[in-house]
Order: sequence, then structure tokens, then C-alpha cells
Amino acid sequence: MRILARTTKKAPIIPRYAELVAKAIQSHGFDLGILVCGTGIGMSIAANKFHGIRAAVCSEPFSAILSRRHNNSNVLCMGSRVVGSGLAMLITEGWLNAAYEGGRHERRVGMITRIEQRNAADVLQINSTDDTQPFTKGE
Repeated sequence: MRILARTTKKAPIIPRYAELVAKAIQSHGFDLGILVCGTGIGMSIAANKFHGIRAAVCSEPFSAILSRRHNNSNVLCMGSRVVGSGLAMLITEGWLNAAYEGGRHERRVGMITRIEQRNAADVLQINSTDDTQPFTKGE
């Protein structure tokens, strides 16, 4: 387990944290990731831009558990403005303890994967160093 945490008064850098977690999963360094922002929505949108990432925003345990069991989610996103710490623990425990069931859900997950593959954008060369580069020391 690795925890990345940052408290800052600067503008949110949500996409960069989502990128770090998504790339850690893509590289097989980690199987699962948990991201938190104000609502969880920004993190999930950013994380879902990465191939093979199935991020789910959950604000209660039932959805979190079913996101793993039925959709094989590998990133849990939550909103710090939406759920309190006690509920966040219940959501996290449920999600971590749930396992993908496969079976009747396999077809849907496969369809989602094929949609992702068909619509994958070509790698873009972007020259901006502001918001497209991973973290650098001091950020």
C-alpha cells in the first residue's frame, strides 16, 4: 500500500493525482487505487481517461461493492464534501473486500473494454509543461 496525500491552498491538481494512480495500476505496480477530491467526480473523470482504468464514484457502500462485483472497478473515487470519514471507511472496506464475480458480468465488462479500445485516441504530443507532465519535485 502506498499513500499519496497533499494538502495545499493552491488550485487543485486533481488530474495529476488521478494520473499517478492510473499509471501505477497500468504498470502493474498496484491492483487498485483510491482517489478523493471534493465530490469524487473530477478524480473519476480524469482517472477514466486511462486505458484499463474503471473508476467509480461512490457515496455509499452498496454502490462501491457492486462496482467491484459487477464492473470490476479498480479505482474508487469519493468526495470529501459528500461523505464523512466514518462513511468513507465503510465504503472503502466494502469496496476492498468485494471481488469481481465475472460470469454474467463478463460480457458487459468485455464490451466496455472493446469500446475503450475502439475509441482510444492516438498519442498526442503536447508541448505544455504546465498540466500535462507528471509531478516534479516541489509541486
